[in-house]
Amino acid sequence: MAAIRVTIRGDRELSRSMERIRRAGRAGDAALVWAQAVAKEDRERARAKGGRSFWADQARRITAERHGADAAAVRVGREGLHHHLGGDIFPDTKEALTIPIADEAKDKRAKEFERGGRDLFVAPSKRGDPETVGILGYAEADGGFHALYVLRGKVHHEPRPWLTEKHDIRAVGRRELRRFLHDMVEGT
Repeated sequence: MAAIRVTIRGDRELSRSMERIRRAGRAGDAALVWAQAVAKEDRERARAKGGRSFWADQARRITAERHGADAAAVRVGREGLHHHLGGDIFPDTKEALTIPIADEAKDKRAKEFERGGRDLFVAPSKRGDPETVGILGYAEADGGFHALYVLRGKVHHEPRPWLTEKHDIRAVGRRELRRFLHDMVEGT
């Protein structure tokens, strides 16, 4: 898990609100409420991305937790953070990543074709990108080869931000701390 750290320096309203809450001895509680609100927004963003199960899994991995006496953290799974920040992705357990190149392969794993009765095999790749290991597909009835996936040793992802941005985290903080102060004064 990874975390993005946000400070309240430079934000007058956040600083004043947190100071009042800190004097009341409730800074940790307020920080956790703030982090939970950000985590909720991030979970909603992940679920909204759709797809097979990747984003639903990412949504489940987003958590808010207390981090010290007066701070909290929003934790995100490393795969989701990879999509947010970009970078190289390597296979975890296999020799290569399977990148769908046929419409019928999108949102499916290679095992699903094998379970469906299709024998898949790898055609070696002699040209192209040095990270390409081969082409995974099946034999057609006429003796041709139907390519489903490109097998690659690594893939580079450009950043695709989806987590709450820092300025939005501060806006959520202002909203949640106002609510927290109101509830604290009202005694709820």
